Amino acid sequence: MPLYHGEMQSKIDEKGRVLLPALFKRQMPSEDYSTYMVKKGYEGCIELYPQFVWDSVEKEIAKLNPHVKADRQFKRRFLLGVQHLDLDKAGRLTLPKRLLEFAGIEKDLVFFAHSYFIEIWNPDKLNDLDNEMTDDEYSDQAQRVMGNINLFND
Repeated sequence: MPLYHGEMQSKIDEKGRVLLPALFKRQMPSEDYSTYMVKKGYEGCIELYPQFVWDSVEKEIAKLNPHVKADRQFKRRFLLGVQHLDLDKAGRLTLPKRLLEFAGIEKDLVFFAHSYFIEIWNPDKLNDLDNEMTDDEYSDQAQRVMGNINLFND
């Protein structure tokens, strides 16, 4: 599965349409960049999954045990309001109004790609999230998360 990276500022029009940055299209297999799934994300962002990535995510979610309450609750919350989107002829996505309201996006937004999906943020919320942690706290967290990873191990 390809990994996506990058951050792009953008604007949304009055109809909720936003141009998907070419940076992200270039990172996707050419036949797979026109169909997406969109949902509520964590910390107040919107998550945008290319369809071929979403298919893999959904297969994993389907493995959750429907007889375990925590699994049912997570599955419902994770899938609540998921919506299919297609790029229009101009290369735009029309983001659902309820998701824009959830994320507090009115005009400006930030696409933040990492791993296998793209987060869509209100720029102020993303900045606030970045400022929640001091440089020392970030350093401590990096050591905790990455400290035992040998990136250059053959």
